[in-house]
Amino acid sequence: MEYFRGQITEIRVNGNGENQAIIHAQDKNIPSPGQYLQAWNPADSDSPLPISLFPSGYFDDRAFLSAPPFPSKWKPGDELQLRGPLGRGFSHGLTVTRLGLISLDDSPDRLMAFADLVLNKNIEVALFSDTLPPKISTQIEVNPLSIANQAFKWADSVAIDTRPTSIEDILKKIGISPGESFPCPTEILINIPMPCAGIAKCGVCTLSDGKNKSLLTCEDGPVFSLTSQGLKISR
Repeated sequence: MEYFRGQITEIRVNGNGENQAIIHAQDKNIPSPGQYLQAWNPADSDSPLPISLFPSGYFDDRAFLSAPPFPSKWKPGDELQLRGPLGRGFSHGLTVTRLGLISLDDSPDRLMAFADLVLNKNIEVALFSDTLPPKISTQIEVNPLSIANQAFKWADSVAIDTRPTSIEDILKKIGISPGESFPCPTEILINIPMPCAGIAKCGVCTLSDGKNKSLLTCEDGPVFSLTSQGLKISR
């Protein structure tokens, strides 16, 4: 984990009208899918606290597209103070032949970095989501969320993006019965505020592993394994 500088080179707007940014930074510090950076903008005196930036896509070894939300006051040319990469990213899916992506959030943008990475390795990708980015590769098979259970019949590994909710609610949405084993390795990215990113261990992002052990999403996640169904992600 390092402190370093980055620069905003372009602002984009996704399909939900939310800002995203292309950020150039040192190549060794570009976050992998599921990881994040803490970012400060010295030019924005109204926002002294850092924000968490997740990748949504990659351009080269030194540039990535951030997933929304992105501050509306931050503009192209602004230099950012960055810290990271932070957290645990996706570990499955890099050696498989078929990857299923399921978005239970408002947007699948945070999963698109994973798709971007594996498509370059000739891995087939299927997305199950009710919302789509404004630009999506024609190599990705797009499906409605209502048939998300098909992902587990087709894929060798599945990645899910969601806000904190009950495990029962997630299982219902993806068509897995309570107590049923996941047919393939499954990881879940939790979209939850992480204000301190592990520096102060403030506890805002605390989850339970279902065995009376607390987990800090900023450090132990934000990607967790769901293969055992042991994770409780309701706050």
